[in-house]
Amino acid sequence: FNVSNGTYNEQVRIPEINGSASSHRITFQSASGDSSKVILTWPSSNTDPLNYTLLLDSADYITFNKMTIARTGSGSLGHVILIMNKANYNIFSHNRILGVYTFNNTRNIIDIVTAKTNDNYNTYSDNYIKYGSYGIGIDGGTGHEKNVNISNNIIDSAGFAGIVLDTTDNAYVFGNTITNVINPSGFGVFA
Repeated sequence: FNVSNGTYNEQVRIPEINGSASSHRITFQSASGDSSKVILTWPSSNTDPLNYTLLLDSADYITFNKMTIARTGSGSLGHVILIMNKANYNIFSHNRILGVYTFNNTRNIIDIVTAKTNDNYNTYSDNYIKYGSYGIGIDGGTGHEKNVNISNNIIDSAGFAGIVLDTTDNAYVFGNTITNVINPSGFGVFA
């Protein structure tokens, strides 16, 4: 899908899609090739139980390329991208992922977060990620997230940590630049 320039104020949930496979990826990308021209955004909240701008819910083989995905405001619920229920083999590449500014160590405001549900073989590469308590938070829960690729991202001004890996096996973390962690007790990478 080549997405036209514009700002799209909505929450997007992508469920499992029959027919998606390694040979039949579903791609959402900026038609102009400029990530700053296609913006998917949703305001943060203090009460909305649907804590995301973009949700991959059991969706496999989805690619987002050269788009901006954002959360605005200062609410206490501010995930940008939520990945859950065995969403596998997804790629986020060359995007701008803009979260909510926070100083705190909270698991409710993470720019890219997995929900302890065995979401494996996902790739996050060459993105610009700003704010959120964590830039990227991968949490496998009791099942462990496997074969996650986090490479060549710029993670700027995370509140508490650039990257957090919790119960993750075979994570490939390479070439990331993490700058300006806001909380002086914070971390670049916590595993």
